[in-house]
Amino acid sequence: MASQADALIRSDFESFTKKCFRSTHGELLGPQPYVSHLCSEIAALDRSETTRLIINLPPRHLKSFVCTVCLAAWRLAQRPSSHILLVTYSEPLARDLARRVQGIIRLPWYQKLFATRIARNHSSVTDFATSQGGELHAVSVGGSVTGFGADLLIFDDPLNIIDANNESQLARINDVFYPSLMSRLNRPLTDPVVIVAHRLHDNDLTGFLMAEGGWNQVVLPFLAEEDAVHGTWHRRAGELLRPDAYSDQDIARIKANSSYPTLYQQCAGSKSEIIVPADFPTFSVQELPQRTGIVLSVDANQCKGAKNSFSVIQVWMASDKHFFLLDQWREQCNYEELRVAYRRLCNKYNPVAALIERAANGYQLIRDAKRRTNRLVVEIIPDQRSKQERLAAQIATIKAGRIRLPLHADFVNAYIAEFTASKRTAFDQIDATVQYLAWAVDQPPLRPARARALGAKANSQGCRSW
Repeated sequence: MASQADALIRSDFESFTKKCFRSTHGELLGPQPYVSHLCSEIAALDRSETTRLIINLPPRHLKSFVCTVCLAAWRLAQRPSSHILLVTYSEPLARDLARRVQGIIRLPWYQKLFATRIARNHSSVTDFATSQGGELHAVSVGGSVTGFGADLLIFDDPLNIIDANNESQLARINDVFYPSLMSRLNRPLTDPVVIVAHRLHDNDLTGFLMAEGGWNQVVLPFLAEEDAVHGTWHRRAGELLRPDAYSDQDIARIKANSSYPTLYQQCAGSKSEIIVPADFPTFSVQELPQRTGIVLSVDANQCKGAKNSFSVIQVWMASDKHFFLLDQWREQCNYEELRVAYRRLCNKYNPVAALIERAANGYQLIRDAKRRTNRLVVEIIPDQRSKQERLAAQIATIKAGRIRLPLHADFVNAYIAEFTASKRTAFDQIDATVQYLAWAVDQPPLRPARARALGAKANSQGCRSW
């Protein structure tokens, strides 16, 4: 029995992959139809039945493990003199993938079944050789590939998820692929190339290459939207790739993500995620909802100066379907100027709440606002997400036209320009808006503030003076 199992591991890529999984994860992979299909596609590439392969999978579905780590270890097992170029979007990821390949090659069962050995004098993590003359070179997109000739190119995750709508980065990756990476192939017509990626945009590397033609593409969405046949695997509509891995709550959360169509379903519908001026309809005063409370959203800078960020205070009102940006103040200012502007807008609009980010001059404004007014001051604590990620979470709301802007207001053009810029250099108006949207989505309808606060001396607008 042992010899039969060994023979399968030596000759069958799927059996090899399952052995690698058990050794590195400490458990059996189990029957996974989509993994079997991936393995058959990779095996066909390795047999030179196809030379250009793109695989699109959602996150957390073993795409890098099967299509990069196991493929590289298998290639060096079958052809110890192979030269493999492994490229990905970041140096840490390149290092991690190469380290995992080395880890498999050093496993006792691998050493028993295959003659491949890592050369002692050439064994760095991202650049190691075999004693039979092979080599694996792992780099980020910006890393040097000069002088390295490959007979297998693996491009795993060409883009970071946060660059999904970064037009300049999308173009850069496409430009790097031709000719920088493809020129590294020793035999350009026959050496295999595999790209393993999530879909992020119409013009990501997958979209760019499929428009060019000549590539085989394997597309496996998180949830099947229709019946599909993949070789011997018949997948039914509504079937998950990993049915045992996600609860109903997990599935609902994933579907609610604004990037679900692209990142999880692998649909090239990302043009729907690009913000355009038409996404911001206008309103007139007559259209504003009645008996609705007003909320301020504050994004504070650190200090005054032309080279420093802007502070922004936005004035919002909401209905059941729309968010109305009534007014906005935006300046490169010091704290005293910010405080004066905040006080003026409080006096003018009598808000029921003020959202203030606990950063930069926001710290002092929170203290002063809590001490001198009786309205609700909501401290917004910055999370670990990037500005782009926080914006991405609100794109569906923006694209639905739910933000409405006042007709003829002075700030509208600059506001729209910041959201629609192909390469964003400012985020202050975006940050204040996203801060408000993230808070407002879970709020019940807000009543207007009382004309006079109990126990406080109110001014003519019903707002306690500072």
